[in-house]
Amino acid sequence: MIELKSKEDIEKLRKANKIVAEILQIIKENTKPGMTGVDLDEIARKEAEKRGVKPAFLGLY
Repeated sequence: MIELKSKEDIEKLRKANKIVAEILQIIKENTKPGMTGVDLDEIARKEAEKRGVKPAFLGLY
């Protein structure tokens, strides 16, 4: 069954996607040779914290 999203749900998704895009751009700008996935995760975590959001990946690994 397909679940339709309300206008409110769509707006929440729009805001979340904007934050993700901002964080990915910052990661891209700060990525340097020799960095590890852990380094990139740390950048993402700090940027998410600055924006007051909790990353979906937090605590998975």
